[in-house]
Amino acid sequence: TSFIAASLTTKGARATKHAMEVEIYDKLDRGNLKLHATGGTRVGKAGGRLAIGGDRVPRGARGVPADMRPRNLKNAVVKGDAIYQRVKGN
Repeated sequence: TSFIAASLTTKGARATKHAMEVEIYDKLDRGNLKLHATGGTRVGKAGGRLAIGGDRVPRGARGVPADMRPRNLKNAVVKGDAIYQRVKGN
């Protein structure tokens, strides 16, 4: 089965016309669905950081523009949630 069909399920009773409310959650807890909705970073299996674009990232026919995609920075230093890059002085 597909990932979404296997992962998403409902909690509690199904919605009826008198109670139009249902809660959907990720039972496998692997989809990072909140990050896909809001954007952010997460740590991958190999310890690397992965960027997940939020609602402010424009998307076109070719996806995210190349200048807005994450890339490896030379001389980058990661401290907490911030990424710093060393720059040579004049």
